[in-house]
Amino acid sequence: MKRLSVVASAILMVGLSFNVTAEEHKARDTGWYVGGELSNVQLEVGSFDDSGAGFGAYGGYNFNHWFGIEGKWMLTNDLQDGRVDLGLAVFSAAPKFTWAINDTFSVFGKVGLAIRALEVDPDYDYDEGFDTADWSGVNVLYGVGITAAVSESLRLRLSYEYATGDLDADRSEMLDIDADTSQLALGLHYQF
Repeated sequence: MKRLSVVASAILMVGLSFNVTAEEHKARDTGWYVGGELSNVQLEVGSFDDSGAGFGAYGGYNFNHWFGIEGKWMLTNDLQDGRVDLGLAVFSAAPKFTWAINDTFSVFGKVGLAIRALEVDPDYDYDEGFDTADWSGVNVLYGVGITAAVSESLRLRLSYEYATGDLDADRSEMLDIDADTSQLALGLHYQF
């Protein structure tokens, strides 16, 4: 949560340093958009705390210059602790609220739901025949970001998202876990 506060404060300071929003910016940022992103993903489960590279796709529809709906998919299998490899997939859907700072920059925030799935694959075989284990759950997702218009239709954005909550094990002999995931991402999308 501390990281979310730092990112939100930084985005707010950048936003306050620009002029009032332009009408042209409001009109051209409505409608459909789709893009991709690269990210740094961090996973915290108990004493395990590791980060790795992730990639994803996002898209949505802006009903007007300040309100839209966004869906996002993110995947990483770059997390490990020396004994196991961890793969994480997150699909989220959220209403997105945007404030246009000027004709180039805007900031956004969103709160929605994230479906998170974690797969653990050991680097070696256990005597008990343990191959892989999966956990999944639906949790609340928080996100903030800043978007820059690099052309009439292309938008570059920096975003931060955070989700926390319980993930349920797929096997009855496994314990449920409490997991925190955060993602700092750089994305590029096309505004139709």
